[in-house]
Amino acid sequence: LHALGYHRSAALLEEESRVRLLSPAVCQFRESVLGGQWDAAAERIPALDLNSPDAVAQVKGLILEQKFLELVHDQCVNGALDCLRSELVPALGQQADKVQALAACLMCSRDDDLRARCGWDVGPNAQAARMAARKRLLQDLHALIPPSVLVPDNRLETLLLQAVAAQGATRPGQARKLSREPSSGAEKRPRWNLFEDSEPQGAALPTETVQVLDRHVDEVWTLAFSHNGALLASASKDCQAIIWSVGHLVDAVPRQASGVVRTGSSPASAGGDGTGRRRGGLAGSGAMDVCPGAASSSAEGSSLSAGAEGAGAPCVLRVLAGHADGVTGVAWAPDDSHLLTCGMDTLVKRWEVATGECSHTYARHTDAVTAVAWVPDGHHFVTGSADKTILLWHEGGTVLQSWHGLRVNDLAVGHKGNFVIALCAERRIRLYRLFQSEGSPKLSGVGERTFAESELSTSVTLSRDSRFALVNTHGAELQIWDLEDETLVQRFRGQRQTRFMIRSAFGGPDESYVASGSEDSQVYLWSRQDGSPYAVLPGHSGTVNAVAWNPVHCSMFASASDDHTVRIWGPKADAANGSCRNGGRSHTPLQQ
Repeated sequence: LHALGYHRSAALLEEESRVRLLSPAVCQFRESVLGGQWDAAAERIPALDLNSPDAVAQVKGLILEQKFLELVHDQCVNGALDCLRSELVPALGQQADKVQALAACLMCSRDDDLRARCGWDVGPNAQAARMAARKRLLQDLHALIPPSVLVPDNRLETLLLQAVAAQGATRPGQARKLSREPSSGAEKRPRWNLFEDSEPQGAALPTETVQVLDRHVDEVWTLAFSHNGALLASASKDCQAIIWSVGHLVDAVPRQASGVVRTGSSPASAGGDGTGRRRGGLAGSGAMDVCPGAASSSAEGSSLSAGAEGAGAPCVLRVLAGHADGVTGVAWAPDDSHLLTCGMDTLVKRWEVATGECSHTYARHTDAVTAVAWVPDGHHFVTGSADKTILLWHEGGTVLQSWHGLRVNDLAVGHKGNFVIALCAERRIRLYRLFQSEGSPKLSGVGERTFAESELSTSVTLSRDSRFALVNTHGAELQIWDLEDETLVQRFRGQRQTRFMIRSAFGGPDESYVASGSEDSQVYLWSRQDGSPYAVLPGHSGTVNAVAWNPVHCSMFASASDDHTVRIWGPKADAANGSCRNGGRSHTPLQQ
């Protein structure tokens, strides 16, 4: 009630119920934190009735970190050094990276640079920024304090939103529009009535194969749709990446005169040798197979027919050859003009989508590069490797920053460019701050957050708003983590994953569903809301290594498999007669 502004109602409720919202000890602790009385706050930690010694250590570490940053901000260098050496180092224990990141704050010469590095508000009012940082510290501390001692903030509003979300679960196209944030003027939220139950509505979900893409000659490890949904990039153990035109939904690449290779085409028409490869190899650093009619249809009203040989069928647009070993990752530039690939050969390559040429090779890692992700500005990107480093690059080839730790299994960059999430060879999910300094992004360990896992995490995918992370684990379980509330909000079981890396995806109307591959050669779909199984889709004959959902056409996703193929999935013919919404835009679903 306080959070909603009903202060007198809250006071009256306390008086009539004779139940205090906060105990005197918790009130004193909050006042100490907001007043910057750090020693008093530390003395009152035992009164919080924390669940474990680890929670006590985390609370103490967060308090000391804020104390240190405020001493640095006040230019009390001696006091800051004493806090770092005698209090923070013993409290943080083995977290050497965080200690080094905090020590680096002592080198900040400008006040706004220090505040940006610390994650404080950058503005003319330093005192307001400090108070805002203390309030954020309280929010972080609330996550560690048992709810029986301290009721979480906005709990009543959360319960109401959960009730609304339960209603929305019966309407997949609207279930994910719910949040505390105000809706934009261009997009009206659905009106909900909690006085009666909502009636279920169906959705045209992709559950049937509409096309098999069989140009690769070895295991296909990963794939990704372009941001405009018109192109699909696949990466394989055969040392190649292929860019496919999926239904020519958007005129994303200029047409050029060339031979055509279509999925399922004959060797004669493909100009090949019957193996699916072009005779004579690939010229230069990349080869090009361009589909005629690629520009003939628009994004709206497009459809894809199973096995079609007309303009609606996918075809090979570019074959990107240049890696000396398997290609482990692909990442589209924010404007879809470039594609990054990384591989087992320790290299990262940047390709021109318009020409298929390799415009730059990045050689700095000393072991397999396991992940690559663009920063939203389109000029920087981040890579992770088995050599136990995370590198922040400028597209020109300069390494701006390196981060050493554990072997990196996967990583992703928040869509606003404010954090990097990394899965390392440990049972933890790590979140690093990404901030702008002197016109360039920088990684910071200050405010680094970790989430403990019960199993080894192998891959991560972010939701469209970057608030939720979909994580695959070796325990044959998918998990959704709320990165703001730092909580595990959903689990998905049924698929098999014990040996290989498998990549999953959010998708469907407003990302209401989750899709994943499996070592039993099937694709699994679940309801995101309650974790219930929706469908198990056969078709592949080997491990399904990755699933990618089209970001524009929510009735299409693709799967990649050890059987050397990529499958495009669409809805059943009797379900593909309506329109599908993603992000408030209407699209026509694919038709079988």
